[in-house]
Amino acid sequence: MNVFRPIFALFLILLFALPMAVGEEKKKDEAAKMREAALKQLTSSDWYVAAHALVFLAADKDKKVDEALRKAVKSGHPYLKMLACEVAAKRKAK
Repeated sequence: MNVFRPIFALFLILLFALPMAVGEEKKKDEAAKMREAALKQLTSSDWYVAAHALVFLAADKDKKVDEALRKAVKSGHPYLKMLACEVAAKRKAK
């Protein structure tokens, strides 16, 4: 009876720890896919789509995001300009 306790404890640890480890990898893959999609949307001709991509990528220190911020500030859409200025200010504050 005492031999089975450590084996049972190991079984329970593996039963609960393995799915959590696999779940973390899936979350990282999904986040990478979402980041790539947002990077593609930065160059969108639709200002609304580009604005949401800027908000999603606000914390990223990437050259593409920096270029998109500069382009958004120079754009003719007031909402996109305002949002780009806000994102740039938050990035500079960090």
